[in-house]
Amino acid sequence: MAAINAGKHVVVEKPFTVSAKEAVALAEAARSRNVVLSVFHNRRWDGNFLTVSQLVKEGKLGDVVTFQSAYDRYRPTPKTGWREHAAPGSGVLYDLGSHLIDQALTLFGGLPSAVHADVRTQRACSGAKVDDSFTIRLYYDDRPELNVLLTASCVARTPSPRFAVHGMGGSFVKHGIDPQEARLKTGDLPSSSPSDWGTEEHVHWGTLETEERKGKAPLETLPGAWQSFYAGVAAAVRGEGEPPVIAEQAVDCIRVIEAALQSSTTRTVVAL
Repeated sequence: MAAINAGKHVVVEKPFTVSAKEAVALAEAARSRNVVLSVFHNRRWDGNFLTVSQLVKEGKLGDVVTFQSAYDRYRPTPKTGWREHAAPGSGVLYDLGSHLIDQALTLFGGLPSAVHADVRTQRACSGAKVDDSFTIRLYYDDRPELNVLLTASCVARTPSPRFAVHGMGGSFVKHGIDPQEARLKTGDLPSSSPSDWGTEEHVHWGTLETEERKGKAPLETLPGAWQSFYAGVAAAVRGEGEPPVIAEQAVDCIRVIEAALQSSTTRTVVAL
């Protein structure tokens, strides 16, 4: 808030804030001071999600009826980082859940009508103090046939598909996570590897089956492009359009997280 009040353009790490009230306050402050405010929801530019988005946009799967998005890991013993400490914003729901929720909201056009969730701490026997597993179902009143299921687990030795998308005209199933983070950790950068940044080896491609493509066939994953976020921020600062993630979209993500926590606590469906 101090940077916004000083008239500075701001990028905030996802998930933005720990409450929708705080998120709305930041968004309103940025708007009133005419500064760019964006949230680093970088996984909109994961290659696997870009591939799913293109398939849906081009109608390759027909009307989508099932969208399953999972982010599984096998970490039976909690790490010692801040995300594992009991505090506002810690735990897997705020960490990984924000990615899955933002992708779903981006793909299906914004805030759902209602949320049902089960948020758990499955590694309590290993000393876990925060949530490390969730199952979230999103409901859209204008699309009652659409089943949106978002899940994550820290005790999945055999992970679920990262995406399983089924439509009236076909199915796409993709395993494995986007490679960009792993490459960044080695010191590699998009600028140093422009020809193959964000690409996957063919063994990691998903499979597509449609009326046109009888039988499961590999589909090349589109290159991931996290750098596109910063290109979009730079353009917004120059006055060339909206930032790549507008603050109001990030507010909606926090609203879904809060609804998921409420739903899990009360064991009810929470309307938005």
